[in-house]
Amino acid sequence: MPAVFILLLLLLASPLAIADALLGREQALSSLLADELQAGQSFGQALAYSPASGHYFVGSPDHQQTPCLPAAPVCGGHGQVNLLRLQAGQVVDAAVLNVPNINAGAQYGYALASAGSWLAVTALWSDASGQTAGAVYLYQWQGQNWEHRQTLAPHTLDNGARFGLQLAFSANADSLVIGAPGDNRTGTGEGKGAVYVFARNASDEWQQVSRLIADDLAKGSGLGRAVAVQQNWVFAGAPDADEVGGSAGQVGLVNIYNDGNLTQTLTPPRNDIGLRFGWSLNLVGEELWVGAQHERAPDGHLSGTITRYSLNAQQQWVRQGAFGPGTGGFGHSFSRAVLAGDSATWVTASNPGDICNTDCGRALYLFDAGQSAVLQTLKRSGGERHDRYGAAIVRGADAVLVSAPTYNSGRGEVYIYTAVTDMQLHMSRTAAALAPGENYLQTVKISNTDPLSAAEQVSFSITIPPGLQVDSVLPSSLCSIASAELNCQLGDMPPAAAQTLSLQIAAAAQSAHQAYTLPAQLEADSSLLGGNPLHAVEQIWVNYPPSVQGDSQATLAESAAQGQVIARFQATDGDSDSLSFALSGEGAGQAFAINPQGEVYLLRAGVLNAAAKSTYQLLVQASDGIESAAGQALTIHISEADSSSSGGGAAGALFIWLLLVVQTQRQRRYEVS
Repeated sequence: MPAVFILLLLLLASPLAIADALLGREQALSSLLADELQAGQSFGQALAYSPASGHYFVGSPDHQQTPCLPAAPVCGGHGQVNLLRLQAGQVVDAAVLNVPNINAGAQYGYALASAGSWLAVTALWSDASGQTAGAVYLYQWQGQNWEHRQTLAPHTLDNGARFGLQLAFSANADSLVIGAPGDNRTGTGEGKGAVYVFARNASDEWQQVSRLIADDLAKGSGLGRAVAVQQNWVFAGAPDADEVGGSAGQVGLVNIYNDGNLTQTLTPPRNDIGLRFGWSLNLVGEELWVGAQHERAPDGHLSGTITRYSLNAQQQWVRQGAFGPGTGGFGHSFSRAVLAGDSATWVTASNPGDICNTDCGRALYLFDAGQSAVLQTLKRSGGERHDRYGAAIVRGADAVLVSAPTYNSGRGEVYIYTAVTDMQLHMSRTAAALAPGENYLQTVKISNTDPLSAAEQVSFSITIPPGLQVDSVLPSSLCSIASAELNCQLGDMPPAAAQTLSLQIAAAAQSAHQAYTLPAQLEADSSLLGGNPLHAVEQIWVNYPPSVQGDSQATLAESAAQGQVIARFQATDGDSDSLSFALSGEGAGQAFAINPQGEVYLLRAGVLNAAAKSTYQLLVQASDGIESAAGQALTIHISEADSSSSGGGAAGALFIWLLLVVQTQRQRRYEVS
């Protein structure tokens, strides 16, 4: 009967193959940088990534460029942006962006946005406009370096406008929306807020096309605290706006503009004081996600939620539902930042103030595709109470970065996660040998062993070579067999999920001792980082195993000489392969051995003692280099030494000889007399 011998080789084809995965196996970015972080520099306040250059950007708005003078009214806070490229979790290229001679306290690097070949950097308290109102610096990637192209600082800004607190590019980098929640001031006190829209012309110059305001808002409403843009749509959150038509404070709202005209205002379903609806905005696919910092979660705590909206045929944004962490506490600040994949969504909870529970938010939540269940929660046990872990999150081509900008006395930290979905492919079989035409059950287990990242669009395929065939596969609804190829679409797998396939594989009547290679491929996208294909090569041998015949019983005297043959065996093989023998069991290698001719012999004399052990059980096998025969058992019985050849027999012979000598002497004496 032929046997199937399987060799499984797993290769991570992605350059992201590393020993570590997410969840407790993170790396601190500061340990990879040449310069030590300054106390209070807020490293990681903002994060961005540019596919055009492959750079990650880390804003440090409170970085100090020059030593402070003793009499300086404002010290430090110039700010800078670190640029870096990563490879397998290591920094391979690093540089710094800053603005020479920028005013102290400008906080360059407070907010970042990137799209196409463009990068926007906010200096929140820049005086470039003539007021301490903020400015946005625009850079363009030139193939080798980032070139400063323009500084946006409208002269109409009110002092304290915080121009650039939040900013967002359109997907094609033709539009840039900039929030200024302290702008639109009338008299004293905080402004109502405003949103500035800029468009890029054919000469790559940015021009202001509109200033969006809402005069019906109260002072301090914070319009522009969050912004988003999609084609002609501009979304502006005002999280500190009072209840519409009521007296509750900081309920929040979102204004929606189309071509510069206010077309709709979104308000929360409940008017809870301090709700702060609209404090974060994210465009996820065709949906608008609105974060409410302190909205009541399902457990009753004001821990924050996200409400989903989609555009209907009447060009109205309609509520589709809401989701939250399901647990937390007041000030949990769920919805701070969002990182969405096709089948899973990451949402951070990062409290920016002092009102929070013992965990202070500081968590990442992984939701399933419908945001109906929390698949995984990551909380940093080694952080600090107010480190603001999760203040920013960004995904690049080879890593996910999460920041904690107030960690370690405000120095800040950014954590690099370079793991992709860890998939495992395990194959097992039910038969050790089968004849041509017979089949065997091949089990394929596919597991997502990554504790944090969901696997998306999982697919598995095997190419079937001539000589083998797949008769059936279960579950049949997931797989199809066509053109000598098995294809299975397994859909999405959350962390720790697994799928088992059962394949009935048959070996056709081919020449024996023939190897068949089955290329198998497992493909999956990560909810964090994208693709991670696994390749498996399964080598199947159709081979006639050897058989062994010989003695099953043998008797050996305990006094036998070394090398004495005890039993003889013969091995045959249907493939005429070169065969070798092996002996195992009691005393193998110490008292007994087998030679290449199949003879079992005594390896050492003087080691047998019938009184101590009278029976030995051994197994004789033959191998053709691919597999071993089932083998034949051999029982060796040890007997005591024969008395006719023992020491006692020699003593008896000596006695008879002495008796003859005595008799002879007596006879001689008789003859003489």
